[in-house]
Amino acid sequence: MGENTKIPWAHHTFNGWIGCTRVAPECDHCYAESMAKFRGWAKWGAGEPRKRTTEENWKKPLRWNREAEQQRTRYRVFSSSLSDVFDVEVPTEWRSDLFDLIRRTPNLDWLMLTKRPAQMRDYLNNLPGAPWPNIWALVSAGTQKSAEAFVPILLETKAVVRGVSCEPILERVDFSKWMKAGESREPRLNWIIAGDESGHHSRASDPDWYRRLRADCQSGDVAFFLKQFCDSRGRKTETPELDGQRWIQFPVPGAGN
Repeated sequence: MGENTKIPWAHHTFNGWIGCTRVAPECDHCYAESMAKFRGWAKWGAGEPRKRTTEENWKKPLRWNREAEQQRTRYRVFSSSLSDVFDVEVPTEWRSDLFDLIRRTPNLDWLMLTKRPAQMRDYLNNLPGAPWPNIWALVSAGTQKSAEAFVPILLETKAVVRGVSCEPILERVDFSKWMKAGESREPRLNWIIAGDESGHHSRASDPDWYRRLRADCQSGDVAFFLKQFCDSRGRKTETPELDGQRWIQFPVPGAGN
């Protein structure tokens, strides 16, 4: 529930609590729900209590922050892989505790990935001194319908990075109208993460979906991160090659504002 992570675009994951509710087609085969059910961590769904993790777990980011400061680097922390920070059923005081932890760890970049963009926008925009320099705001959108619903709200959100996790990608998704570079001062996307669905009953993708996403990112000066391909059995290859090259790009904070 913390420490080093298998997620290639982050150094660590942190889960202050466990539990969530499905809200989109991308949630249909949720790995977090399956893992929580298998290990008995928490029940999923509306009305089910979210389970707060241990105090020892909550201390880990403080240690990561000290390490990053000593090494004169920054760590990317994904919060949360087993929940959604902006889930409306999470107790308010838990979320307040998380953002107090974020405030106390300035050497960590906290990656907030949500399928509840309106709640994220309202919360982040009302933080004192927003945007905070160590919060990256991301939405999950693996279909065009989700993109059309979520990205405009994301672009209203005060954040030094605005990105999309197009994973699992379920169809060709066109983000190009939110990527346009140039002299306009309108906020835009500056990061796209894309990848197949993994695990049992995973839904297949088309390599051309990734090629078109990559082309759109290159045209819009947007960082492109190809996270994974999966075979017919759902087994994954992390950061695979696409046309002979691995695509592991990160955004420059502030570049999309």
